[in-house]
Amino acid sequence: MVILSFNRKIQLLMAGAGVLSILVAFVYLLGFYSTEFMGPEQSPKIPQADFWAFVSLAFGVCLLGLLAFSYSRQTDKKLILASTYGIIFLALIQIAPLLMWSLTSVFYPANLVSTIPHILVVWLSVWLCRLFTNKTT
Repeated sequence: MVILSFNRKIQLLMAGAGVLSILVAFVYLLGFYSTEFMGPEQSPKIPQADFWAFVSLAFGVCLLGLLAFSYSRQTDKKLILASTYGIIFLALIQIAPLLMWSLTSVFYPANLVSTIPHILVVWLSVWLCRLFTNKTT
């Protein structure tokens, strides 16, 4: 049997994943990351990073919206399904920045620190998916 409820633990993890996703998006949108390792021909801001940040921001806001919606009404299968897909997508979009920062950290080890927020979002997302699909006997 699959547990279909938003318990307190799930709500806190969803809030954490949503807020962290929004914060990471603002780091990219405001240009707090460094692209000096890419050389002088690279502009200070990467357009693909801005697009990624908007997607991350949108999914963080949607995740918090689903969380707020879960407080206001009875939890149903559609809400849990939407939350699960949102969480999975939030984890999947972390792959591109994780790869970028991981691969560049071979030559610039300081870039490895930039992977930490993305790893946290993936970790929270995986944990949430495991809680949503926690099977009982």
